[in-house]
Amino acid sequence: MADNKGVVYLGPGKVAVQDLGYPKLEVPGESPTGSASSAKRRTPSS
Repeated sequence: MADNKGVVYLGPGKVAVQDLGYPKLEVPGESPTGSASSAKRRTPSS
C-alpha cells in the first residue's frame, strides 16, 4: 500500500511533507468489533 503523506505546518514560513498514519474509522458508542445491538438498528422510513 502507498504511504500516506501530508503537508505539516512547522512554523511561520515552514512546511514539510511528512508520513502520516492512516485515520481509523470510529463510530461513537460502539466497540471496535461492533456490537449485537448495532445489527438491530433500522434506518428511518422515507
